[in-house]
Amino acid sequence: MGAFVPLKNVGEHDANLVGQKAILLGQKSVSVPFSLVITSNVFVEFIKHNNLMEEINALFSNEEGSTENLVRGFNELAPKILESKFPSSISQGLRECFELACLDTKSLDVLQGKKTQHSLLSLRRSVTYNDQDIVSKGVTYTKDTFDGFLHALKTVYLSAFAPSSVVLRQQMEVTDFSIAVVVSRLPNIKTCFESSYLVDQKKLFVSSYIGFIDKSKTVQRDTFEVAVDFLKVTNQKINRQTAVSLFDLQLNKPAIKTFDAGTSQSATEQNILEIARLTKKIAGEFHVKSLLGDFVMDSDKKMYCLDVWTSQIVEARPHEQEEPLELSQEPTNNLHKAIISFLKEHRDSSYGDAINIILRSLETDSSSQTIVQGILMCKEILEHQ
Repeated sequence: MGAFVPLKNVGEHDANLVGQKAILLGQKSVSVPFSLVITSNVFVEFIKHNNLMEEINALFSNEEGSTENLVRGFNELAPKILESKFPSSISQGLRECFELACLDTKSLDVLQGKKTQHSLLSLRRSVTYNDQDIVSKGVTYTKDTFDGFLHALKTVYLSAFAPSSVVLRQQMEVTDFSIAVVVSRLPNIKTCFESSYLVDQKKLFVSSYIGFIDKSKTVQRDTFEVAVDFLKVTNQKINRQTAVSLFDLQLNKPAIKTFDAGTSQSATEQNILEIARLTKKIAGEFHVKSLLGDFVMDSDKKMYCLDVWTSQIVEARPHEQEEPLELSQEPTNNLHKAIISFLKEHRDSSYGDAINIILRSLETDSSSQTIVQGILMCKEILEHQ
């Protein structure tokens, strides 16, 4: 097994090799940035090569002590991991991973050490347990140097031993785990979205803001509550955005700048409904009880899913498209056409944004799930005429 695998191929591998994060991102039918997964084998070889297992066991085998002990243990381990070296047997594979991730630049000067272009990469840990640690998720960014990439990779490894992660594993009674890392090529981000879907409670929320990703929650969000059974914003709060998140290439990290754009117009209602639809679609694919998602829209208004968290473990499996309905059968074909015709007649109603999204799906997707969504939309329109 090589040092990395394409994200689109994670279904061919065991979860112990690629982790839960990769499985969630790799087996859904929504757009994700170009991504590769550095396998857990690299982490195992890195630990062995630097004789770090004894250090890890000594510091974290008895974490039942105080928070102070966990912090002290983390601070002792941090320099040892960050100063350690990758074995030569996997260094070439990691360099290839880095070069492939950077191939979106207009020239290959970046791969030759010339800083004429910048590739912004996101590295996130992908562990074998259900990682719900939102304090230290292992998200980091790297400049366009191979040494910087390796440092970012080690930082992600280290994040799994942060006190918040250790406490989470204690609560889940996780004693054995592996660490893979998802490496994604970030698009030119213009607007960020966060979604939260509580399936059993039938609650779906979406927030949005202008700028780069802001995990500190400093940037004010616009918030929307969306009806679960059909696509419609039922409640919203639009805020005046006074700060914007940018990526500072000199400091190699996100930075907050003052921003005065009056009342925020970070996203249209159609954007919000599109995020809601994608969130429901991912939750439906994995049959989970809750789902959190991070999405972004680039300068060309293309949507990408950057990150996903669920309440449950999911299994790696080759992605299989749902079998389409047999539209050649006259009754089904007539129903499909009737739904499209009815929705087109009501485009000028208050449901216009939702109708446009569903029509786009119906015209390209004949799955039963899409047709049912169309029926629900028709039912909602009829009930409120």
